[in-house]
Amino acid sequence: MRILLIISLFLMSSWGWADTTTALRVNDNDWPPYFFGGKEGAPQGIGKELLQHCLGKSGHQFQFSFYPINRMHKYMETGQLDINIYSFTRERSEFLLYGKEPLFTAGYRPFVRATETKQIRKLNDFDSLLLGHLHGLRYSKDFRQYMEARRASGQLVIASDTKSLLSLLIHNRIDVFVSITDTIWWQAKSMQLENQIKALDYDVKTSEYFVTLSKQSDRVKSKETFMDKLDNCIRAAKKTGIYQAILNRYTP
Repeated sequence: MRILLIISLFLMSSWGWADTTTALRVNDNDWPPYFFGGKEGAPQGIGKELLQHCLGKSGHQFQFSFYPINRMHKYMETGQLDINIYSFTRERSEFLLYGKEPLFTAGYRPFVRATETKQIRKLNDFDSLLLGHLHGLRYSKDFRQYMEARRASGQLVIASDTKSLLSLLIHNRIDVFVSITDTIWWQAKSMQLENQIKALDYDVKTSEYFVTLSKQSDRVKSKETFMDKLDNCIRAAKKTGIYQAILNRYTP
């Protein structure tokens, strides 16, 4: 029995399973191809694989859980969640400790139907197009202000998930939406819609995304040391080929 108990504890630590009162609580976003929200039958995702690799070397047990966007933000502020992936903003740095080595870079672009001929080179070019929006997506400051103005005038269609957003576009319920390019192409491929849409060149936002730790976390005592360990692990993964091997599983 003693041997079986030791083996069980080892496996729990290796795979990130642990007592939920002491294990680090890590958000498992629904954000293909970086995270898949722990959905049954889905891959783990680029970000989750990298986090599992580096958290496994940190000396901490950990547990992934999915939370809706608004609840996740609140839990990171209060320390109910310990770890999430964020782009940097000054406002978030009030309650988050940011890593220094980016986990990945993601760009936001407008998506339209493949037959659309209109080009977008500035914000006002969106005016003549019916705009879609994914609930909870943040964008850049300028585009967020533009979107809120469209919402106030009743010219914004809001979708609850990426699949719905693509369906609205394909069925002519909206003309354009802005989202993360890798996420849209992954979802479009899974719906066999990749030939019916296209991304425009207009760069709404391109951001680096970092591992962040809630400043209110009581499960990490030496926070700066912990974040340094994760940064060093991410850097090492990029140098040794581990990082590229993970990327290759999710990109053509």
